[in-house]
Amino acid sequence: MIFIDLLKDEHFEELSDFVYKLRNNILCQNKFDSNIAKNRSTILKSMKKQILEKNHFVIYEEDKLIGYIVLDFEDNELIINEIYFDKINNSILFKVFRFLMDYAVSNLFDIIKFKFKGFIFDEIIKEHLDNQNRLEIRNDIFEEFRKKFAIVSFKSKDGLIKFLQESSYDIIYSFNSNKLDKKVCDHVDMQIRKINDNTFVCSQESYNHYRAYLPNYITLYVTEFDISDKYPKDCLLNNFSIKNHLICNKKSIDPVILKLLKDEKIIMVNQGYSKCSTIVTNNFVITSDKSIFNSVQKEHIEAFLIDSGEIKLEGYDTGFIGGTCGYSSDLGLVFYGNLEKYKYKEKLIEILNKEKIKYYYPKDDDFIDRGSIIFN
Repeated sequence: MIFIDLLKDEHFEELSDFVYKLRNNILCQNKFDSNIAKNRSTILKSMKKQILEKNHFVIYEEDKLIGYIVLDFEDNELIINEIYFDKINNSILFKVFRFLMDYAVSNLFDIIKFKFKGFIFDEIIKEHLDNQNRLEIRNDIFEEFRKKFAIVSFKSKDGLIKFLQESSYDIIYSFNSNKLDKKVCDHVDMQIRKINDNTFVCSQESYNHYRAYLPNYITLYVTEFDISDKYPKDCLLNNFSIKNHLICNKKSIDPVILKLLKDEKIIMVNQGYSKCSTIVTNNFVITSDKSIFNSVQKEHIEAFLIDSGEIKLEGYDTGFIGGTCGYSSDLGLVFYGNLEKYKYKEKLIEILNKEKIKYYYPKDDDFIDRGSIIFN
């Protein structure tokens, strides 16, 4: 897996060694600007000055440092001032390009071109440049075989994982959040939000994790605000869309989502955790929240009200019905845990049968809220 991270203090020693060795490699020596100092201490001193600019990034393959990028802005273009690799292939290259594209759109630049200043160390990169040393990233550069995937809690039990894999879904586990309450540090619907099949938004702290595991064709935005363990910053992404309507509490939704879904009609509800509180299908919702139930019905969206409570969520009195499952058009409703242990299972099954929705549940976990499942 390829991870790209902002240069931090913890990277200095390793990166200065990396740059020093690369710059003094006899095979590469002529490819560096002769004015760049090759003394290791000078490199380290220079990096410490640059960290405040927040435009230097390190590239890792698993836990091995393989590259380094310095970015800048000029007019309305993202400039790559320096780019170093000790190895490169198309897979690494496309991950880096995808990161740059995300970086551009997340910073609200209307950029489709990247200009390289300095030296490009590999023919693989050069073959993508035009005669002005520019790279235009087209959608088709990221075209790849589109496999189905599901984003699930990293605390998921084997029964669910086996079912999804046997159903031809790749598994992407949630990020272990350091900013959310530890009791919900695994919850998908508090970390990442699907906008459409090609676009997602995630929390700032989880970007590197999801960018590494999501396919290259996915554009991944980051939230404008940083999440925290306190309301309303813990539910910036906890909202949902159905039939061109965005159901949310405006006080607790991140502005990036509002920008991306500006064409959807907003249904304001009191509940900040609207996704947690709601099972969302293509055509109807099931919720235990009366404000959501009443609000969507006013917009002629079919809704069913179910009793609240009786859902396990470790550390809390109860969990939410929306956090127990996820919906996909081919599998129907897929639960994290054993539906037979749910007090109101008969009512829920009655609704699903009435709407002709298939459902699956494993038996090796409680009927539990683990923060929804996202299918794509």
